[in-house]
Amino acid sequence: MSWVSILTLSPILMILFYIAIFVFIIRFSMKVLKNQKENNEILKKIYNKLDQKN
Repeated sequence: MSWVSILTLSPILMILFYIAIFVFIIRFSMKVLKNQKENNEILKKIYNKLDQKN
């Protein structure tokens, strides 16, 4: 590959790189939200069990 073809590919590669970062941020955020939802459900069950004892 010549330098000219590498230089013409670099903007495309940078755009793909930014898209990949964006996708990973969204994926990580979805995982965090899913884990928080599961934790809230577990805590609700614990609260309900403790509330029934009282």
